[in-house]
Amino acid sequence: MKKIKITLKELKIKELYEFYLQYGFDHTVGDIAHMMKIERKTFYNRYQGKEQSIEMVLGYEHRRLNDIFKDRFMHCNHSVEQLVILIWCLQEYYRERRIFFLYDAERGHFSSDYAPFKDVFQSIVDKGRQCYHIQEDVDLSVYIDFFFSNIQRYIMQEQKQTGLVRYTLLPLLNERGLELLDEMDIDLLLS
Repeated sequence: MKKIKITLKELKIKELYEFYLQYGFDHTVGDIAHMMKIERKTFYNRYQGKEQSIEMVLGYEHRRLNDIFKDRFMHCNHSVEQLVILIWCLQEYYRERRIFFLYDAERGHFSSDYAPFKDVFQSIVDKGRQCYHIQEDVDLSVYIDFFFSNIQRYIMQEQKQTGLVRYTLLPLLNERGLELLDEMDIDLLLS
């Protein structure tokens, strides 16, 4: 088994990640430093400031998520299954890491941002187009908002609505993609 080396910087970012995960983002630098048992000066030396520390932590979280997605998608048979697994991952992520799900780094405040998932979604769509499961003429700049707003509703209500998943994927999938979706046991994948 290959041993993965973690740098001291990565270790410090992970430590801050765990702090934000447990206590949230709504603290002053002084409060954060005190609770982490470090000096304010040390906090600034490590992370430059609060906004930069949040960016570091979100970057860490995005890399972690990409690894999780790669692992889960490795076992998928096609892009349609990957989309359903993405929905499942989003639901799990919301339950476990709600604070990161709701932080909007571009605007510097909390919202229903889905930035960490856009790249993953785009790669699934690109693969699906290559395999002829996804319509070529779908305007993704419009569809992506439709997808995430419906999935957000699905996630936040914590309901297992197979119909909503199908409704959300319907405008994206072509005839072959819909056949693949119908062949899947979505309830089993989402449980």
